[in-house]
Amino acid sequence: MLFDYVIVGGYIIFGISLVLPNRYKLSQLMMFEIPFVGAMVLFAITQSPKVLPAVQIFTLFISVILMVYLYKSIKKYTKMLENNVSNLEYFDLRWSAILITLFFAYQLLWSGDSLSQQNWFAEQEGDYSLIFDSAYCLVSIAFVIYVMHKIITQKVFVLRNQVDKDPYYKTLSAKDIEFIIREMRYYRDSTLTLQKLAQLLGTNRQYLSNYINQERHMTFYEYINEFRLEEAKVILESKNSESQQSLEDISVMVGFNSYSTFLRSFKSKYGKTPSKYLFERSSCV
Repeated sequence: MLFDYVIVGGYIIFGISLVLPNRYKLSQLMMFEIPFVGAMVLFAITQSPKVLPAVQIFTLFISVILMVYLYKSIKKYTKMLENNVSNLEYFDLRWSAILITLFFAYQLLWSGDSLSQQNWFAEQEGDYSLIFDSAYCLVSIAFVIYVMHKIITQKVFVLRNQVDKDPYYKTLSAKDIEFIIREMRYYRDSTLTLQKLAQLLGTNRQYLSNYINQERHMTFYEYINEFRLEEAKVILESKNSESQQSLEDISVMVGFNSYSTFLRSFKSKYGKTPSKYLFERSSCV
């Protein structure tokens, strides 16, 4: 049970580290383990049956607070990403919100099972306890493996308030912005950010951001993907049966980091998958 509650504290530390990267030192984050370890020590000393239900309620209360905070932080973080990054795959934190929700649901089941026991250390009749504990361990192991995999591939984007050194930046017209991006194919850069594009255009980041958000009514992510999808469509229209260029190659060439994102975005814009679009084009020829 001590192990279980240490894991709960670990999940809380993990969640805070995701939405507030580099804000706290590890020694500060470890303070979240104190209530759970302290509760188990108190139970071991007093053997009071009132301690564990209190810890269960406290754990659920903290979990609810963490979930709400994570949802709000991830929503804000995702909006910031969409306005500054052209590919979200390695920065996206929405997966963590899904995992936290699943973990909370599982924790409710675990808490219900724990609180329903009259004697915390009594032997359970039958194999119910063994089955539940085994399932809990397997789910926990799978959860930890998946989280570790995501942490390894996860990147953190930090928006820095950079001030343009050159006060005489270009105030480009909408036509100029569209022409330069399309002509120079800056959108093909899968690492393109708002700041980087502003520098390439020789203009101000805030000015470019205002143009995209207020004039085009798009996020930076949507805006750049418009160019990518436009070129992908042109390539598909000129593609013949003898071409060895695969759809995945096309997605990489136009600037998508993820093939699945390319498929989803293409279908959302044109109402059909690239393969279906290509097939219908070939049938008409």
